[in-house]
Formats: sequence, structure tokens, C-alpha cells
Amino acid sequence: DETAFNYDATANTDDGSCEEVEEGCTDPLACNYDPNANFDNGSCTFVNGVCDSCVNGVLIDNDFDNDGICDSNDICPNDPLNDSDGDGICGDLDPCPEDPLNDIDGDGICANNEILGCTDSTACNYNFNATEDDDSCDYAVGCDYCSGATNGTGYVVDGDLDNDGVCDVNEIDGCTDFNACNFDNNATEDDDSCEYPSDLFPEDLYDSDGDGINDTSYVDCDGDCLSDIDGDGVCDEVDNCPEIFNPDQEDNDDPGGPGDPCDGINLDEDELIHFNSFPNPASTVLNISYEAQNIDDVELIILNSIGQLVFNNNYYSVNNFETQLDIVGYSPGIYQILISTKKGYNSNKLILKE
Repeated sequence: DETAFNYDATANTDDGSCEEVEEGCTDPLACNYDPNANFDNGSCTFVNGVCDSCVNGVLIDNDFDNDGICDSNDICPNDPLNDSDGDGICGDLDPCPEDPLNDIDGDGICANNEILGCTDSTACNYNFNATEDDDSCDYAVGCDYCSGATNGTGYVVDGDLDNDGVCDVNEIDGCTDFNACNFDNNATEDDDSCEYPSDLFPEDLYDSDGDGINDTSYVDCDGDCLSDIDGDGVCDEVDNCPEIFNPDQEDNDDPGGPGDPCDGINLDEDELIHFNSFPNPASTVLNISYEAQNIDDVELIILNSIGQLVFNNNYYSVNNFETQLDIVGYSPGIYQILISTKKGYNSNKLILKE
């Protein structure tokens, strides 16, 4: 029988001695040795180490966690690290096997797994991964704002770089100099765009400090004289006779010096007329009289100390001219009275008191 354990290929007559194959452990030193086995199938197990034992052919492992400590002596038989964090709880039963305080803050996260950071979502450096707040939160106040990151790398952005109290997003560029011609009351940030009379009317400059350079303007932002006491349309700073009406700037006797109305030279006899104004100083009424040699038209002008027109009237076809003016509403100060006719003109200074 070829399937028999003792099959003899040379035999030609079966003598009834065939034995069946019995597989098993044939090593008598093995724990599961089978004396009936006649064919070793590699299933032998052996006692290995100090904790193993053999009971009825079965190998018993008495060191379940393989830590070298027999289960009978092992305080943590299922924990090969034997309570590594030393909290008295075996690792297989410890909710936080590496945390001796076992989640002391009770947030459900073991201390060794905590992530420190800012946990306030309104803070600029909020970290959505953080499980434990470390008092590091930074907040934006006033004009400041957050950079936007939420992984703990966020920061506070300065929203008022020039520290003028106006947030950068609300700044309005423009001219902030009240004295400039293009002053912008709404502007919060000066953009160097301011323009002054000297920029707008560079031809209307004079030498105010005697250094030979015309660098001071004598007109305002509209091109009007800052001062024209005699009201002749020529600004006082360049008027050759600033207190006497002289629109033509006549100066025939000494060009470059005082105008002819001021020095009285090269004027026809009837070019400088004479009139009376009283009382002076005055406070309530002002009397003015003028005696012409011929019938004439008379223009009466009164200017304040900065050249502004406060009174102007024409009297036609008069010979002896007299008038009384109510000056109660005029402010105290110095005024210029001018009378002009076809024959000539002149001016008187008037002082108004309270």
C-alpha cells in the first residue's frame, strides 16, 4: 500500500503489516509530544523562558504582555510598559497612559495631547487647533484689524499708520492748511497740494524784507489786493502813493519815487481839489463839504483800513456840495474819505471812535 507509513517499494507480496500514517509532534522533548505519531508535521511546541508551562500537552503562556514578568507577579499583566506614567493605573486601563495627572483640567484631552495657544476666535492670533488657552491672545482695537489667519500665526495690523486718530481707510487726501487757497475742510491727510496766492499769481509779488527778491504776495486767493487804502485799484505794496487815489500812478517828476499826488509836483492847479470833513474824530455823524468853482459831478467814496468799500455815492451837477452821513453802524478805526470830480480828486483821513 503506497499510502501506508511502512510502504515497501521492493515488496511483491502484501503480508498485512501496513501501518497508517499518524501525523503529529514526534519530539519527546516537546510539550505536545505524541507517542503515537509516526510522521512529524512540525507542530511541536516547547517551553521557552521562565514563565511558560506545559499542561497536558498544551503550552501555557504565563507572561501575556511579554514584559519578562510572569503574570502571577505582574501588577499590570496586560501592560508591557507596566504603568509608564506612574499614576497607579495600568496602561491598558489608563485613559491617559502618558499623563500622570490624567487630564487634570477635565477637558477630555490628555495633557500630553494638549496644544497651547489662543482659543478666543475674536482674537487676531486665534488658533483653531489649540485645546488649551495660554493667555497669549492679541486683540485689535480702534482702527486696528486682524491679519486674517486662524492657525495661530495671525497678528494685529496697524490701521492708523500716522497716528492721527483717523483710520487709514477713512483718510481723505487734500490740502489741510487753513491759510491755503485750496484748503479742504474735509481733508484729513495733507497731500502737498496746497496752493497760495504766490503760486496762483506769481506776477503779484513784492520784496517785503529788502533782500532784492520779490517773494511776498500782495493779493489774496482771488487776485484782489490785500490792502488798497485809497481804493484806486493799485495795491498799497506797489502803489507809489498809497493814501491818495492815483489809479494812473502818475510820477512825471521823479520816476521811481513817490507818485505825483503825494509830492504835489507836476499837477495842474485844479487837479488836487480841497474839501472839509468834520468832526474828526467822529462817532455818530460825519459832515462833508466841497465848494467847486464850476458845476460838476462829485463821487464820494469811504474805505476802511483794509481798503474795503463801505460807502459810495454820486452827486450830479453840483456847485456847493454838502452832505451829512450817519456813521453809527461803522466800526471804530481809521477810514479814508475820497472825493473825485472831473477836475481832480483828494482824500482825507477819518478816525472813528466808539
